[in-house]
Amino acid sequence: MNVEMEHTAQLLDFLDRAKEEGKNWVAFNDLHDATLLPEQMHAFHSAADAEYFCSGHNYEAAQLSEHLPGYIGQPAYYHYMAIDSLRYAITGQSGKLPEVSMSEVSHLLQQQSLYLLPGGQYDRMEAVFQHGELFPVTWKKAVIPADEVVQYHVVQHEHTGGQVYEIGHRHRVLESFTDFEQARLYMEGGVNLSESMREKYDYLLVGQFRDKPLRLDVEGYPEPGCGLTFMTAIRQYNTESRTSEYVWHPVHSLHDPVSITQQLFAIYNPSDNRLKTYDGSLMETRPEENLASVYPSYFMYYDSITIKNSIKMNTENLKYLQENLKYTGFDTLLNAELEKNIGEKKPEFQLTHSAKIGQDMMEYALHFKQGDKNEMYFFNRMEATLKKPGENEQGVTQTFYQNQNITAKEAYNLLDGRAVHKTYHVYEKIGEGEQAQYKRTDETYNTWLQVNFDKKDKHNNFELNKYPERYGFDVERSLKEMPLKELDDYQTTERIVKSLKKGNLVEVTLNNKDVAEKIFLKANPQDRAINAYDANKNRLVKDDLKIDETKKKQQLNNTEEQAPEQKKKRGQKI
Repeated sequence: MNVEMEHTAQLLDFLDRAKEEGKNWVAFNDLHDATLLPEQMHAFHSAADAEYFCSGHNYEAAQLSEHLPGYIGQPAYYHYMAIDSLRYAITGQSGKLPEVSMSEVSHLLQQQSLYLLPGGQYDRMEAVFQHGELFPVTWKKAVIPADEVVQYHVVQHEHTGGQVYEIGHRHRVLESFTDFEQARLYMEGGVNLSESMREKYDYLLVGQFRDKPLRLDVEGYPEPGCGLTFMTAIRQYNTESRTSEYVWHPVHSLHDPVSITQQLFAIYNPSDNRLKTYDGSLMETRPEENLASVYPSYFMYYDSITIKNSIKMNTENLKYLQENLKYTGFDTLLNAELEKNIGEKKPEFQLTHSAKIGQDMMEYALHFKQGDKNEMYFFNRMEATLKKPGENEQGVTQTFYQNQNITAKEAYNLLDGRAVHKTYHVYEKIGEGEQAQYKRTDETYNTWLQVNFDKKDKHNNFELNKYPERYGFDVERSLKEMPLKELDDYQTTERIVKSLKKGNLVEVTLNNKDVAEKIFLKANPQDRAINAYDANKNRLVKDDLKIDETKKKQQLNNTEEQAPEQKKKRGQKI
């Protein structure tokens, strides 16, 4: 990255205005030999926001250049840094720099239980300390849980659909106690009840630290710095007995010491030999008094703009790919194999995984390739194969590219003949013919996707039929016209709509007869309808789903009246 003298004033003006707005971080594209321009910089309030921006743009640019001919630009290398650090890198500093004792800085860090990040070396940090620049640190403290935990919470966690591929998680705190044994007995009762009712919940007993707000992640575990998990009860499938049962896992005990950590930033002031710590928004903080976890995976040590750290970049690349696998639906199952292949520096490789869904078998091959500059790896495509019992042994295979944003479960649903609802960005075409280029805009559109098994493209891939909003299929309206018990509750209706949009076969209760009957629904955007099936998966005709007009109007009114009230409770705009 280069800075031209003619742009210096504009760059500094951008940074100063960002600081006035309370923004402390700046992200930019640090491609080799590129010139830093004000219009290419993006300012953020927190390190987390800046990191999210960088990781998304780095990956997307590479994917589009790989799969979209004529895409404007090259694979990007966005990273972020503190505005003050970039300002210094642009202006430099005149005069003699103060002397810094590395042993004194090390002593100050140890006094506050602070450590440099793995790979950080004091002899490479002298310029950072002399200039008073920001640098990342880890805070660690050994505690006895019984002395620090003031409240015990029993948490119930649910995987929607019971599949590892489901991204959506729900959890809730069932009850809170000041006594550990009371909490344990309550959790045991909840597990026994769920086991008797064959419910698919997991349970956690978590402790909350003194003077810390409780924050739980998507699976119900406490976030670093606010508490810890004592035990879990996870419902698992036993292959020998072919039944699901709860398996208890002790995680921490009350009286064995544990180490708690937080990721922070620090600044050393050589003039008064003091060290201060800051959170991700660069607000001064003390880790023992305030929860201030940040994750500076894109933070780098700078004494000039041109310095790069390939080891750090590989770590960032691995972390991002692991996150990508997680949200594609593979959780952490392939992380070790991914790290091994990247460590071996293979130019390209694939990871495989198979999973049984009901009676069906899904096989996945995930393809990774190194970029042209041999720096970053990219997850390019996923080949998914569905094999159904009693049908073609080879199964049916489809390749999904990363920019299509298809999860593993959605791939199964598409290959099983169902439709999936997706949201995509609009790309602006610039030029014509071979000179045509494409640029992403902020505009988005919604569309249903469905595999056309009767037609293949030039890559031997089945074509995907698209049914955008203008096609006229309103899944919510179609659902409300059906006599279903679940439509009496707005939140349940919302969950059904979301599940249909993911391509799932959704179980509901038919409510137009004297006896409630379980049926299954799937979205059929091609016919602008929702198909219904009985317990044996036989298609139901319209006569089976008739509902008198009085009941139909009452049902529509119920859901529409509940909608604003439910949204108000969740703080949504209406």
